[in-house]
Amino acid sequence: MPTSSSEQRKDKFFKNINVADIIEPEAYHKCIQLLPFVLDEEATAEETEYFHQCIKNWPWVIEYYETEKALRAAIRAKLAYMAVPVGLADAIKQKIRETP
Repeated sequence: MPTSSSEQRKDKFFKNINVADIIEPEAYHKCIQLLPFVLDEEATAEETEYFHQCIKNWPWVIEYYETEKALRAAIRAKLAYMAVPVGLADAIKQKIRETP
């Protein structure tokens, strides 16, 4: 049983480590790399499925994913959708065409 607060934190930390992190570091890193794409719905169906299968091994990734997903949903809900001034979209397209 840990006696100091330092030992208690260390004990808690090591309880959160999954053996899969040590055995499959490539899978862990791939999941972390896919995270923003999954959150932005830019990942392919296969990547999304892989991500959701992988994160089952890492509860803290699930927690981060759920928190970030809720935060992004709240931000989207607060965004105001307003009409674009007439001609703005065409002006932007024209500028893009002119850019070398």
